[in-house]
Amino acid sequence: MSFFSTVEEIQFLSIDNQDGLEFVSQYHSDKPCISVHHHSITWDILIGSTKGIRKLDRATGMISDLSTIYTYAKIIEYKGAVFIASISNVDQKLSVFKYSLQTTSSKIVFSFPANYTPNTTIQIGVSDPYIVCWDSYHKTIRIFEMTTNRLMTHPLPKRTQLGSLLITPDGLLYATVKLNGEYYLNLYYLDAKECHEPIVVWSRKIEIACTLTLADRDLVVLVGMTNKAVYIVSPTGEQS
Repeated sequence: MSFFSTVEEIQFLSIDNQDGLEFVSQYHSDKPCISVHHHSITWDILIGSTKGIRKLDRATGMISDLSTIYTYAKIIEYKGAVFIASISNVDQKLSVFKYSLQTTSSKIVFSFPANYTPNTTIQIGVSDPYIVCWDSYHKTIRIFEMTTNRLMTHPLPKRTQLGSLLITPDGLLYATVKLNGEYYLNLYYLDAKECHEPIVVWSRKIEIACTLTLADRDLVVLVGMTNKAVYIVSPTGEQS
């Protein structure tokens, strides 16, 4: 099962290697969606928006607010833990929080200065032992190693703009990249021991800007931002 969101719609798709895509259901949100992520235990959908974080209950189809203190929030769940990347336009910082659904409390994992504008975009991905974060103001990938609390920064090459990123449970980093006006899907290998910048395993040209989501451990889903087409990508970069 996979899903993607437009500004105010969340759609669920069933994905089969042989039969392709099948529409399952669709839900309407009364607030713009910035990010959506399914909870691996409850299978409820966690939603990041411009005015906080929310939850879509899969059993009832109802959407409720979890917290409104996080502005421009990207939310992601990993092994039951929930992480939020949020930009504050008050103190001009981008912070990554670890959030508890049970107690609704949170603690800051790391933060750094980030000028906020209405056009600022942020991305976050999580997989042991990494938290990867990027914002369009600095154009820098930040990799936080949770076992050592070490924060590594890697500026992107000039004229390169990162669009969407995703870390698989195996610790591989997928990212859509715009370079010299053309779009690419890159697969990176992360090596925390050597503290090297992400190593490009392969790069595949794609037609349009896309967002990323994960169908299972092996299949990555690309969703076209203009044509709303859905592409399934294998670990070797082959599209269908």
